[in-house]
Amino acid sequence: MEPAPRYLLTSYGCQMNKLDSELVESRLVAAGYERAEGEDDADVVLLNTCSVRQHAEDRVWSRLGRLRQAKRQRPELVVGVLGCMAQEHQRYLQARMPHVD
Repeated sequence: MEPAPRYLLTSYGCQMNKLDSELVESRLVAAGYERAEGEDDADVVLLNTCSVRQHAEDRVWSRLGRLRQAKRQRPELVVGVLGCMAQEHQRYLQARMPHVD
């Protein structure tokens, strides 16, 4: 039997994202995913973002830069960005961050 896929979900910024992340996590668990201890053992890495606070945005861009290398080493890794920053910067993400699924 294959092990369950593992996810890592990180919330940045506002409190609304915390609730949204809890909802996403409940869906992932219902679909058979288990929470990963860290990026290295995750099959899916999700960043729930906020564009209201610049510091949160800066942290997300930095993390996406690090995830680029992880994706090169493990092409099967799924990297996702959700939340208002993903909506606001959708074109930039698609053009400049091809490692984001």
